[in-house]
Amino acid sequence: MVGMAALTVRCGTNPEIMEESFGNNVVRIPKAPGLGLLLERPVFDSYNAKLAKQHDRDPINFNKFNDKIEEFKEREIYQRIFREEAQGNQFNTFFTHLDNYKDDQFLYLTSGGIAATKRKREGKPTEQKFEEDSEDENASGGEG
Repeated sequence: MVGMAALTVRCGTNPEIMEESFGNNVVRIPKAPGLGLLLERPVFDSYNAKLAKQHDRDPINFNKFNDKIEEFKEREIYQRIFREEAQGNQFNTFFTHLDNYKDDQFLYLTSGGIAATKRKREGKPTEQKFEEDSEDENASGGEG
Protein backbone atom coordinates (compact mmCIF):
# COMPACT_ATOMS: atom_id res chain seq x y z
CA MET A 1 0.00 0.00 0.00
CA VAL A 2 2.99 2.31 0.30
CA GLY A 3 3.36 2.04 -3.48
CA MET A 4 -0.33 2.85 -3.93
CA ALA A 5 -0.11 5.88 -1.62
CA ALA A 6 3.02 7.18 -3.37
CA LEU A 7 1.49 6.80 -6.83
CA THR A 8 -1.81 8.34 -5.73
CA VAL A 9 -0.02 11.47 -4.53
CA ARG A 10 2.47 11.52 -7.40
CA CYS A 11 -0.22 11.20 -10.09
CA GLY A 12 -2.70 13.57 -8.42
CA THR A 13 -5.26 10.78 -8.23
CA ASN A 14 -8.38 11.10 -6.10
CA PRO A 15 -7.47 9.53 -2.72
CA GLU A 16 -10.77 7.60 -2.75
CA ILE A 17 -9.06 5.19 -5.17
CA MET A 18 -7.29 3.65 -2.19
CA GLU A 19 -10.58 2.70 -0.57
CA GLU A 20 -11.94 1.43 -3.89
CA SER A 21 -8.90 -0.83 -4.28
CA PHE A 22 -10.11 -2.87 -1.30
CA GLY A 23 -13.25 -3.82 -3.22
CA ASN A 24 -13.85 -6.71 -5.56
CA ASN A 25 -11.61 -5.30 -8.30
CA VAL A 26 -8.30 -6.41 -9.74
CA VAL A 27 -5.92 -3.57 -9.01
CA ARG A 28 -2.19 -3.97 -9.61
CA ILE A 29 -0.34 -2.24 -6.79
CA PRO A 30 3.44 -2.09 -7.10
CA LYS A 31 5.53 -2.93 -4.05
CA ALA A 32 7.58 0.06 -3.00
CA PRO A 33 11.05 -0.49 -1.55
CA GLY A 34 10.99 -1.31 2.15
CA LEU A 35 13.76 1.17 2.93
CA GLY A 36 12.39 3.72 5.35
CA LEU A 37 9.57 1.62 6.77
CA LEU A 38 9.78 2.15 10.49
CA LEU A 39 7.64 1.16 13.44
CA GLU A 40 7.66 4.57 15.05
CA ARG A 41 6.51 3.44 18.47
CA PRO A 42 4.91 0.32 19.91
CA VAL A 43 1.48 0.95 21.39
CA PHE A 44 0.43 -0.82 24.57
CA ASP A 45 -2.95 0.84 25.16
CA SER A 46 -4.90 -2.44 25.19
CA TYR A 47 -2.40 -4.09 27.52
CA ASN A 48 -2.39 -1.11 29.84
CA ALA A 49 -6.20 -0.89 29.89
CA LYS A 50 -6.87 -4.60 30.51
CA LEU A 51 -3.98 -6.84 31.49
CA ALA A 52 -1.89 -4.41 33.53
CA LYS A 53 -4.86 -3.66 35.76
CA GLN A 54 -6.02 -7.28 35.82
CA HIS A 55 -2.63 -8.60 36.92
CA ASP A 56 -1.73 -5.66 39.14
CA ARG A 57 1.19 -4.58 36.94
CA ASP A 58 2.53 -1.18 36.03
CA PRO A 59 1.39 0.11 32.64
CA ILE A 60 4.00 0.15 29.88
CA ASN A 61 4.92 3.72 29.04
CA PHE A 62 8.04 4.89 27.23
CA ASN A 63 7.44 8.63 27.56
CA LYS A 64 10.21 9.06 30.14
CA PHE A 65 12.69 7.72 27.54
CA ASN A 66 11.58 10.00 24.67
CA ASP A 67 14.85 11.95 24.51
CA LYS A 68 16.97 8.79 24.34
CA ILE A 69 14.62 7.17 21.82
CA GLU A 70 14.70 10.21 19.51
CA GLU A 71 18.50 10.47 19.74
CA PHE A 72 18.84 6.75 18.91
CA LYS A 73 16.45 6.98 15.95
CA GLU A 74 18.30 9.98 14.53
CA ARG A 75 21.74 8.44 14.99
CA GLU A 76 21.09 4.79 14.11
CA ILE A 77 17.95 4.63 11.99
CA TYR A 78 17.35 7.84 10.04
CA GLN A 79 21.01 8.33 9.16
CA ARG A 80 21.20 4.74 7.91
CA ILE A 81 18.06 5.20 5.79
CA PHE A 82 19.45 8.39 4.22
CA ARG A 83 22.86 6.81 3.63
CA GLU A 84 21.42 3.67 2.00
CA GLU A 85 19.11 5.69 -0.26
CA ALA A 86 21.99 7.95 -1.29
CA GLN A 87 24.13 4.91 -2.14
CA GLY A 88 21.53 2.65 -3.73
CA ASN A 89 18.91 5.05 -5.16
CA GLN A 90 16.18 2.50 -4.44
CA PHE A 91 13.27 4.92 -4.69
CA ASN A 92 14.67 6.63 -7.76
CA THR A 93 15.02 3.22 -9.41
CA PHE A 94 11.48 2.27 -8.33
CA PHE A 95 9.88 5.43 -9.74
CA THR A 96 12.00 5.38 -12.90
CA HIS A 97 10.83 1.82 -13.53
CA LEU A 98 7.19 2.82 -13.05
CA ASP A 99 7.58 5.91 -15.24
CA ASN A 100 8.87 3.74 -18.08
CA TYR A 101 6.46 0.83 -17.57
CA LYS A 102 4.54 0.33 -20.82
CA ASP A 103 1.30 -1.34 -19.84
CA ASP A 104 -2.27 -0.45 -18.95
CA GLN A 105 -2.13 -1.86 -15.41
CA PHE A 106 -1.91 1.54 -13.77
CA LEU A 107 -4.76 3.25 -15.64
CA TYR A 108 -6.70 3.30 -12.36
CA LEU A 109 -4.47 6.25 -11.41
CA THR A 110 -5.98 8.35 -14.22
CA SER A 111 -9.28 10.21 -14.10
CA GLY A 112 -10.93 7.06 -15.51
CA GLY A 113 -10.23 5.23 -12.25
CA ILE A 114 -10.63 1.46 -11.87
CA ALA A 115 -13.21 1.39 -14.67
CA ALA A 116 -10.50 2.45 -17.18
CA THR A 117 -8.35 -0.52 -16.19
CA LYS A 118 -11.33 -2.87 -16.52
CA ARG A 119 -12.23 -1.56 -19.99
CA LYS A 120 -8.68 -2.01 -21.24
CA ARG A 121 -8.40 -5.50 -19.74
CA GLU A 122 -11.69 -6.65 -21.27
CA GLY A 123 -10.41 -5.79 -24.73
CA LYS A 124 -7.22 -7.89 -24.39
CA PRO A 125 -6.80 -11.65 -24.66
CA THR A 126 -5.87 -13.30 -21.37
CA GLU A 127 -2.91 -15.24 -22.79
CA GLN A 128 -0.18 -13.86 -24.97
CA LYS A 129 0.73 -15.86 -28.04
CA PHE A 130 4.40 -16.38 -28.80
CA GLU A 131 6.07 -17.01 -32.12
CA GLU A 132 6.18 -20.72 -32.85
CA ASP A 133 9.79 -20.72 -34.08
CA SER A 134 11.17 -19.29 -30.81
CA GLU A 135 10.28 -22.10 -28.41
CA ASP A 136 13.74 -23.75 -28.29
CA GLU A 137 16.00 -20.74 -28.58
CA ASN A 138 18.07 -19.32 -25.77
CA ALA A 139 19.36 -15.79 -25.22
CA SER A 140 22.79 -16.43 -26.74
CA GLY A 141 21.27 -17.37 -30.10
CA GLY A 142 21.82 -21.12 -29.90
CA GLU A 143 19.23 -23.79 -29.33
CA GLY A 144 17.82 -24.53 -25.86
